[in-house]
Amino acid sequence: MRTFIHEVVDELTHHVKNENFGSAWVILPSKRAGIQLRTVLENEIGGTFFCPRISTVDELIKWVVDAETIDPIQLLFEFYEVYKSSADEPEDFEQFMAWAPQLLADFNEIDRQLVDPADIFRNLSSIKDIEAWSFNSTELSEGQKRFLQFWEQIPDLYFGLRAKLDEQEIMSSGMAYRRAALEMENKVKAFPFDFVLVAGLNALSKSEQKVIKSLCRTVHCSVLWDVDCSYTENQNQEAGLFYRKFAKEWNWMKFAQPQNHWSEEKSVEVISCSSSIGQAKIARELLATEHANNGSNNTGLILADESLLHSVLENIPECVDAVNVTMGYPLRHSSIHSLINTILQIQKRYQDYNSSAIGYKELLEILDHPLLKGLESKWGLASSIRDWVEGHNLGFVGVKQLLESNIESVSEVLFLFERWTDPADCLERTFGRVKDIVVAASDNRVVLEELYQYERLITQVSLLAKGHEFANNAGVLLTLTRQLIGQQSLSYFGDPVVGLQVMGMLETRALDFETVILLSANEDILPKGRKENSFIPYDLKLYHDLPTFKEKDAIYAYYFYRLIQRCKKVYILYSNQNEGFSSGEQSRYITQLEYEFPSTTRRKFGNQLSRRAAQPTSVFKSENVQSSLQDLFASGLSPSAINTFINCPLDFYYLYILGINEPTQVEESVESSTFGTMIHNVLERLYTPWIGVPLTVAGVQNMLPRIKQELESEFKSEYSRLAKPRGKNLLTIDVAAQYIQRFLAQEMEMIKECSAPIIIQSLEQDLNKMLEIKVNDQIIPVKLRGKADRIDRIGPTLRVIDYKTGQTVSKDVNFKEVDELFSNEGKPKALQLLLYALMAKDQYSDCTYMVSGIYSLKSYKSGLLVAQQGNDFGISDQLLDSFEEELKHQIGIILDNSQPFVHREEARFCTLCN
Repeated sequence: MRTFIHEVVDELTHHVKNENFGSAWVILPSKRAGIQLRTVLENEIGGTFFCPRISTVDELIKWVVDAETIDPIQLLFEFYEVYKSSADEPEDFEQFMAWAPQLLADFNEIDRQLVDPADIFRNLSSIKDIEAWSFNSTELSEGQKRFLQFWEQIPDLYFGLRAKLDEQEIMSSGMAYRRAALEMENKVKAFPFDFVLVAGLNALSKSEQKVIKSLCRTVHCSVLWDVDCSYTENQNQEAGLFYRKFAKEWNWMKFAQPQNHWSEEKSVEVISCSSSIGQAKIARELLATEHANNGSNNTGLILADESLLHSVLENIPECVDAVNVTMGYPLRHSSIHSLINTILQIQKRYQDYNSSAIGYKELLEILDHPLLKGLESKWGLASSIRDWVEGHNLGFVGVKQLLESNIESVSEVLFLFERWTDPADCLERTFGRVKDIVVAASDNRVVLEELYQYERLITQVSLLAKGHEFANNAGVLLTLTRQLIGQQSLSYFGDPVVGLQVMGMLETRALDFETVILLSANEDILPKGRKENSFIPYDLKLYHDLPTFKEKDAIYAYYFYRLIQRCKKVYILYSNQNEGFSSGEQSRYITQLEYEFPSTTRRKFGNQLSRRAAQPTSVFKSENVQSSLQDLFASGLSPSAINTFINCPLDFYYLYILGINEPTQVEESVESSTFGTMIHNVLERLYTPWIGVPLTVAGVQNMLPRIKQELESEFKSEYSRLAKPRGKNLLTIDVAAQYIQRFLAQEMEMIKECSAPIIIQSLEQDLNKMLEIKVNDQIIPVKLRGKADRIDRIGPTLRVIDYKTGQTVSKDVNFKEVDELFSNEGKPKALQLLLYALMAKDQYSDCTYMVSGIYSLKSYKSGLLVAQQGNDFGISDQLLDSFEEELKHQIGIILDNSQPFVHREEARFCTLCN
């Protein structure tokens, strides 16, 4: 296969006399391309020879300016010093870091493109003046003034930073490019090489163009473009945008006619996958096939999405024994970063909310972290702490609470939750402790390498924070760590010449493969999309000829088409599912390719799962099941159990026979069930002194001041004495207080309106009744049980009341026929009220008139919603007799051994069966 690097060697041999390659300097897009050039030179020339100097553009710029460039993070600190000295009311460093990196990126772009900074900042300020201008307004608001002040300050920030760096004789990357463009004319006068070859470059900034122009005009220089006429001659093809532009503007240089590699035989296949991970699985199959047919030495596995690297490496087939990973694994995806990031987030929350408590989920996220498995294996700390927290229902936990737990060896993890007094120093010590735990429990080389790389990063962050007092807080450390980690990657070793080559899109420049397998060719990845993170508006960028999203799209298009222009076989994979921020849409380049290369074929891979219709599930009533039923009926059958059976018999079996319930979980915020329990308990305490005594308006009025205190007491009781209401829980208590206040207000109005006194008979009273059920000529006793929230009398009327904190409307308690309560559709609330009435009738046999109803604290305006059949208000003996008869029939079905527990497909609330 004749690659672009072979063309570079041909160009060298054409221009260099007597193969004196040591007198030549080759400028390539990447170091990876330089390694390939050395290999091809060795194979093509043979024998002993001096290798040309091979560099990237960055290295050429450094040679021109011969000055130190500042580290991006250190630049951020220098920039903050400039900002503080120029701003009247400067933000703190943490706020500053939210916008400063983007402004620095704009400064770099301005310098690289050789834009007059005074001119563009003057234009920018004028634009912002117009945006802030308010028609017919006498003067600007304070917000508008601050807005304009910031934009007016930008020139001072730019020139102030440049002056500060000049004093230290260092420069930013953009400043280095601007200076190289200005100094290149003088630098090349004493140029130490006879020939310069610039090869494989595409999107050149104005400063790079000026440097290359100076080379071409002063020394023997050649520029070799790595393009194809299929996209350079098509004016609508964005991949050829930069080549067409330079061919038009560089009239001092002769442009050779690009070759037409697309006319060569080529196989292109587009493969749609059901997930990102699915792409790695398909790539494994493709690699195994290609290796069996052609080997792997000329195969490139290209990842447009770098986060897939781990999945891809885990799926490399065993037959591929030589793999070189050119791209590094981003350290931000490492397990150590997830752990340190969580610890820093906790410390930031301590700082922001002046708190020393950690959320239960974050606590377990740390203790269950795979890197801290040594704590569990040695002391069982994760399990012990989880059991203790769940037992006390603690939504938030602090160091003091952990010490009070008396858990053995809990001191081993306290360092993870202690509030940092000196964040920079504590970060180093915390990382040191974590490293000791990990090293003691793991011998995984990748994990140990991640630790080593991360330790260097932590040291750098800590040194920066210690050297600048304004940066020594948890929020800054968190942001700095994230920014630094974005620049770090874990390097993999391998032979860059032999075997399968795994790399990102950027590393493919100037490289060619016979077989290419490209992953993640999705629209939001290739290209990245129109994400203009810049302080400079689009129109102003156009005016000053700064790159916009159009140029960035053209760069990605060039990467895509250049990668496959010489290869013989191409597999392009993409995920067709919405995952995270991915839309599941194929890249526009695939659509273009199918139009321009009609022989492109397609395949689609989905989840190959066997699908069969769900079969009805049933459980027969064995002797063990019958025994469990007898135990259940002896302890008492509740309204909830009966409603569960009506809804789904199999669900009843799981819940009440097997006892399968949802696992216990800590409530970090008050759940609806706990919310209802708290209100019930508070109402019980408020009304208990009035049992048997006529209620008075004054008595109810005196309850109002106690509501908040009783709720807070109930919260502590429910969530352990160690917890305090905060955040959402505090708001929930306020809502509960409003519910109770509204109920008491209605109570006082009712006392005023009633001709007879309201006398409470009981609160939270246990009700029960024995039934005799005849099944298969056998009489079986069954106990009914329930708990009435309140039973009171108003004259001859006995009221059985149930409080509900959820929504209840009249249709929930109204019915036409009794059998309607036991149908599939059912009316569970009405059934519960009739059950309470049936049980209360035996215990209050002297009552002449009874109602059973629900007071919805949420729908308080509805008052007491009583169960009634049609228009008959109240519960008659005849209604209770009919209800009891139907209830016995339903319980008989439960007891009947010939009728199994069957899953009801139309069940509204059945979850366990699924």
